[in-house]
Parts: sequence; structure tokens; C-alpha cells
Amino acid sequence: MLNHSYLNNISCSAQHAFLGRHSTSTNLLECFNDWTVCVQSRQQVAIIYIDFAKAFGVVSHKKLFARLYTYGVHGAGFVVDTKF
Repeated sequence: MLNHSYLNNISCSAQHAFLGRHSTSTNLLECFNDWTVCVQSRQQVAIIYIDFAKAFGVVSHKKLFARLYTYGVHGAGFVVDTKF
């Protein structure tokens, strides 16, 4: 899926999870740098933390598969029921 997202230009440049040489630590370092630049230039900074730890467990898998299908993720064994 990662290769598919790169080849079809649907990945986000801010993505840190599930990538080589990227992690929550690199995400925090990048954010800290952005916040520091804002504070140094006397801009306001608002920070919101959201925990998506259990998000996958509550997502409708039918809707998830349908969304993946619209991004071109399909093939043998990938069944999509668009009636949800």
C-alpha cells in the first residue's frame, strides 16, 4: 500500500508513521521546530493533541475498504461492498 500511495501521489509529506527513518520522534522534532520558528517571529501557536490509538477499531471496515478502492487499492482478494 505504501508503494501504491507513492506511485499515485496520494501520500502526505507530513506522514511520519509507518515510514522508514520516520517516527513519532521525528514528528515531534519537526513540530517543535515549527513552534520555535513561530514563537521567535512573535506569532501565536495553538497546539491540539488527538489520540487515534483506538480509531481503527471503531472505523466501519466496509467504508474503509470502499475508500481504499477509490484510491485504486484493489486486486485479487480485495472485495468491496459499496452498500454501507
